[in-house]
Amino acid sequence: MNRSRAIESGFSLIELLVGLAIGAIGLLVVSQAFVIADGQKRRTSSGADSQTTGVLSTFILERDIRQAGYGITDGPILGCTALAVDKAVDATTTMQIDLAPVRIIAGAGSAPDTIRVSYSTSESRLIPAQLTSPNNGNNANYKVNSRAGFCPGDVTLLAEEGNPYCVIAQVTGIPGTPGQTDNIIHNPGNYDSDCGAGPKVDDQYNPPGGVTFPPAATDTNFGVGTSLYNLGALPITNTYAIQNAALTLNNTPIAENVVNLKGWFGKDTNNDGVVDTFDKVTPTTPAGWRQIRTLRFATVIRGQAQENTLVTPATLPLWSGTGAPTITLSDAERRYRYRVYQTTVPLRNLFWANPS
Repeated sequence: MNRSRAIESGFSLIELLVGLAIGAIGLLVVSQAFVIADGQKRRTSSGADSQTTGVLSTFILERDIRQAGYGITDGPILGCTALAVDKAVDATTTMQIDLAPVRIIAGAGSAPDTIRVSYSTSESRLIPAQLTSPNNGNNANYKVNSRAGFCPGDVTLLAEEGNPYCVIAQVTGIPGTPGQTDNIIHNPGNYDSDCGAGPKVDDQYNPPGGVTFPPAATDTNFGVGTSLYNLGALPITNTYAIQNAALTLNNTPIAENVVNLKGWFGKDTNNDGVVDTFDKVTPTTPAGWRQIRTLRFATVIRGQAQENTLVTPATLPLWSGTGAPTITLSDAERRYRYRVYQTTVPLRNLFWANPS
């Protein structure tokens, strides 16, 4: 009887407590291991995502910046203010369009910069035609020495050395009738698309009466020899900015977790062929543009994982070396890890047009 009771007896209270303690310790060890492993996994995946984002955003920016100024780096264009009426925006008001090959709109302090890139899309003519008859920029046709490479629908820019204003119009006809073979027509109305072989399309840049010059303009007439440039059917202006922790192209997000963008012009101020100055000042004259050789930019990529402690210094250098620019991070921002990608892009179209 006593033996049976001994066999049927269960765990004592002390044994249960010891078992619970051992189980709790085991659970704590497993949980801690899981937390550490999960944190390492999130940091690893976050770092991989940051690397992919950094490489992609740098590639997109670099590729576009290399195009900067294509077809718009000739002397008369650099620094001129383009006058145009864009019917897609306002059919009556003359706008002043920025045709700078590349412009840096600097953010204050650690705030991101905005980089704007412009270039022609002409595939057939980069050398400008020359006026053979004076023009006030609003006449219905341009008389030129050569029409090679111009097609209906192409956007043109009339620019004269020394004149601070240039005029945008759109080709609507290349007549082949006798007495008209030196004319490029830019009347309001429609034109045959696809270089004359496609359906008719309404023009976008030819308002009745032409553009309106600013009251301060002292020269509204373009003489013989004025350059007429072909900007192609769709000249490009791309604006890169940081919005809501994303790199945007013309206000459309293209890369997430890009939290800063900074740019600097590399200038050869003494014309010895070597960049000696970096700054953010966009030139306003042809002489100033001839000093620019490169554009250096840096993108800052933030990891997705937020840490429990401050893991990033208060100041983040944008490249290595003494005197490198930095951005300042708040305590909340320092709980993330960052990667900085920077490169220097030669502005080849400016260099080829203005070798020193």
